[in-house]
Amino acid sequence: AMRQKLATETLPRWLGYLEALLAANGATGYFVGAQMTIADLAIWRLIGWQSSGLLDGIPTTLIDDFPLLKAHYERMDKQPEIAGWMQRHYGDR
Repeated sequence: AMRQKLATETLPRWLGYLEALLAANGATGYFVGAQMTIADLAIWRLIGWQSSGLLDGIPTTLIDDFPLLKAHYERMDKQPEIAGWMQRHYGDR
């Protein structure tokens, strides 16, 4: 029951806050300023973990309702340095 509430109420509410932060920063696509910061990396990993399928009862598609957040995650995931690091540490995901 707690996972259900987390998946349907708590996480969507917090993802909405993150979506609003991205919108408030304008068209930069980042959380703070016009360049990637540690905030962007932290949220990228948080979303990666949440959407990995490793969390029982948590849908992997929660960010689908948050287009700015989903675009941010995908953009970060495609950064050459990040993609290289992931490949070295996790291989093919």
